[in-house]
Amino acid sequence: MRRHGNGFGCLLERMLPTMHLIQLVAIGLLFGASESQSGRFTVSAGPPVSASIGSNAALHCNLVPQMNAENMTIRWFRTSFIPYVHMYNRGEEDQSMQMVQFANRTELLKQNITRGGVALLIRNVTFQDLGTYFCHFESDRLHGMTTVQLNSTEMKPFPSYHCQHDIRAIIIACFIMYISLLLCLCIQWMKLREKKKEIQRLRAACVSHEGLFY
Repeated sequence: MRRHGNGFGCLLERMLPTMHLIQLVAIGLLFGASESQSGRFTVSAGPPVSASIGSNAALHCNLVPQMNAENMTIRWFRTSFIPYVHMYNRGEEDQSMQMVQFANRTELLKQNITRGGVALLIRNVTFQDLGTYFCHFESDRLHGMTTVQLNSTEMKPFPSYHCQHDIRAIIIACFIMYISLLLCLCIQWMKLREKKKEIQRLRAACVSHEGLFY
């Protein structure tokens, strides 16, 4: 039965990044909608960045309207909230859960942080670094997020996708996907539990049959 438990754990571990991303998109859309209505702040992305392999690249994002972000949490990430590319947490750098491939290669440029502007500096860009980066700002009550593209000068730029669908439909779709993942996990767990019970019944039957020969 230990194998079944490990198999379920591996399945859960593989699905966690997807679940994190779905949660993040849904939360980001919800908060994004409330922020745009209240006018508190939104996050604006800088232009796509093209860099040669081995060089440095700076990805920019900023708050609109301008405001001091020194006491906010600023997180740059790729496909999941954790592990992240780089995180600034209310005045301190926190790299405890940083992606291994970015260790000792990132820095948050904060020259304009009092006006809500920051940049993620990536040193010695590799092919694996290319693609989409999420820039996420979080204050005590508000969240905001945008994406910045990192391309290579040696190859064609990655396509940028802009969603123009109704935000409520997107939120509902993300919620349905999240619930579907949870249901799949529950079904898998119930199947494994039934297998465990069946094995226990077979073992008990074997023990009782062996007792007949003594």
